[in-house]
Amino acid sequence: MTRSHHVLPPLLLLVLLVAALSSVGLATRLEQLRDPVHLPDVVARAPHLSPRYLDRTATRAQIVDPPGLVDTILAPSLGAPVALAPDQRMQVILARPLAAGESLALVGRALLAPLDELLYAVPPMPAGADLVAARIARAEAELASPDALPSRSVSAAEQAALIRRYAEKDYGRRFAPLLQTIQDEAGEELRGRVERVRKRFDALVRASAADLVPLAPEGSCAPLGVGRACALDVVLPPTLPVGLFAIALRGPDGRTRDFQMNAAYRPAAPDAPPELVVAGDLQWGDNPVVSRKIVSWVSLMNALAADARAPEAIVLVGDIVDCGFGSAGSLWTKLFSGASDYTRDYLQVWLALAALRVPTHIVPGNHDGYRFQDAVGQTRSDGLLLFESTFGPLYHSFDRPPYRFVLLNSYDLPKDSRTSRRGDNSTFFESVSDKLNVLNWGGGIGSSQLAWLRARLGLDGAQASGLTPVLALHHDPRGAYPALRQQAFDTQPWTTQRHLPFGAKPTELRALQSRPTPHSSQTEEVHVGYYTPLRDGTSGTRSTEWFDLGAGVGLPTSVGYPGWSKYQQEWHGRQLYRKSFFDVVAPATGASELADPAQVLRAVVEGRVTAIFKGHDNRFGRAQMAAGESVFGRVGEEALLRTGGDEGLRGALSQLRLLAPLAVFHNADVADIESDGHGFLWLRVRAGQLEALEIDHR
Repeated sequence: MTRSHHVLPPLLLLVLLVAALSSVGLATRLEQLRDPVHLPDVVARAPHLSPRYLDRTATRAQIVDPPGLVDTILAPSLGAPVALAPDQRMQVILARPLAAGESLALVGRALLAPLDELLYAVPPMPAGADLVAARIARAEAELASPDALPSRSVSAAEQAALIRRYAEKDYGRRFAPLLQTIQDEAGEELRGRVERVRKRFDALVRASAADLVPLAPEGSCAPLGVGRACALDVVLPPTLPVGLFAIALRGPDGRTRDFQMNAAYRPAAPDAPPELVVAGDLQWGDNPVVSRKIVSWVSLMNALAADARAPEAIVLVGDIVDCGFGSAGSLWTKLFSGASDYTRDYLQVWLALAALRVPTHIVPGNHDGYRFQDAVGQTRSDGLLLFESTFGPLYHSFDRPPYRFVLLNSYDLPKDSRTSRRGDNSTFFESVSDKLNVLNWGGGIGSSQLAWLRARLGLDGAQASGLTPVLALHHDPRGAYPALRQQAFDTQPWTTQRHLPFGAKPTELRALQSRPTPHSSQTEEVHVGYYTPLRDGTSGTRSTEWFDLGAGVGLPTSVGYPGWSKYQQEWHGRQLYRKSFFDVVAPATGASELADPAQVLRAVVEGRVTAIFKGHDNRFGRAQMAAGESVFGRVGEEALLRTGGDEGLRGALSQLRLLAPLAVFHNADVADIESDGHGFLWLRVRAGQLEALEIDHR
């Protein structure tokens, strides 16, 4: 035999070596996903942040590259900005300590105005501030007469604002080319656009070096015990101007190494009662009707900022992207789009929201957290990890005296419950499409997040803040949602067309002819206290079986989707569906990580939460419970007991009597095209109480 029969050729050796290293890397990544790093429930150094956000391992372990818009500066971020005060300190959470010669600086948002040419932005809406003022006035009138059906005619002030708005023909012409770009851009084109934003940001910062606000470190970056993440305190100058800022991480040569848009702001009136906007259900996708409405809403908020009438901040309560499941997806995306298209949605919506001139707090909803995996169980892309890579922490809190706003990730379900169906129970289409069978779209939080929530509420030995707690999240933990009242349906058919302003062309005002948003006077709460078991890939229950007329279920009389739905999926219990809706078993290992609904509600009660703001619905609604009343409300508690409540149920309900009054506000959608109505809430304080005005967005 010759030597070649005993020794492998060098090329083959190289191939085998690469394959071996790849398999080791794959095995390591799989282990990282299956056995995530254990993190403390509360990181004392950064108690306002989700502790698990500090572990970047899983984000890097996805097959699909994440957006990467959150890199070195972990907080503050675009989705978790911080309010500043001169002569005080700010904490910056970094993925690693600063290298030699690196520095941090605040960049005034006005200096970055040229970035709008690269962002998905149109100018501030003409007469937008007057339009919002007119709608606030109508909402005030509705609030003063809650039992009266609201007028569907356009007020004189709104007509005047609309006439001015549509007289600006150039503004309307800005949308068509932008919407076409949004529809066409994908993949590497989007990453190229983001890279151009980075380069333009760097050029603007270097050209305006004298106008930057340097942040002087006070001490070293204190390790947080998770990887190389650390907390750095920086000193703010006494001359800090009022306004919105980006944060730049600069190298020794002055070039930008990382940045966070809209991450810090100094309020104009920090001692005055806060005014905020709560919005949600943007559901960004490839439908131009949806993206136009979102771009228009950003333009409306920027018009308020330009006229010095903006809210202090915005809170977005989930469903920021669509993921091709809902109205924002075309038939093609619903059937065949994959994990990489999820990243596309996140990159695009960042390009839209980075154009805002109002600081914005963001938490995820169910559409933001769906998960895709391959045949061996590896994560192709996970929406919650993409969210962290785009906006920042999945849950966080911020203090705005006299309130502490606690923003939760209410889609904190086990990963198998967030994954599309795969396996023996799959149909052919489910086998080739990620998106035909979303297993669960209701809410829930895990035990780790519950421990964090209780600490932020001053429970379990945590230091009390002295602030009144308010929750903002996507789903209602009480299992409730608003449905149309029968009377409202009879007297206010949704085909009613609105009056057109004098001189306006009907083709320009199609949005005004759409269905008006149902308001609280036309809705009622239903399904209170009903919790949906989870499904996983082995469950035999199908989405097509999910909706029926609910005969005999005993829900309050209501009309319209989702009022007639028997299984709404507002919040999940820890049980698991198996073969059918009538085959429910105790929690599996994954489901056991989910906090029981009663535990979440006890935190609300014991923490004396005064208000809950949520999305997930497509109409406005509200409920008010007094101290001593059930967290479900008196009628809801009575309905639950009529289901045959035993002593166990009575005992559980006895622990859920409110220690303080609780108001719950359901928000309409900003852009979901299948919605019954579009709008947002304008929050302000009156007589020491938070007041929420229902503002239509058409």
